[in-house]
Amino acid sequence: MDEKTREEIALFRYGLIAPLFNKQREPKEYFQELEGKVHQVPYYGERKVAAKTIQEWHLNYRRNGFEALKPKDVQIVEGLAGSLQTMRIIFSN
Repeated sequence: MDEKTREEIALFRYGLIAPLFNKQREPKEYFQELEGKVHQVPYYGERKVAAKTIQEWHLNYRRNGFEALKPKDVQIVEGLAGSLQTMRIIFSN
């Protein structure tokens, strides 16, 4: 995933949590309202977002700013998963 895509995803996430910063909405009601709705998420397509996930984005943004809304580099995770699979094969033999 390139940096532009990561930024688009972060902007999407910010768009969901923005109404909470200017007290337009009560958090509990807003999270429940968003949960279960289908959203068009950049890179991922149509997705439902859990209330807990939105709460985490809100907290991460408050603690660490916009950068915290960017997804982690998927290549690192995929590489780790491949390494773990290799280790399982080695240790199972």
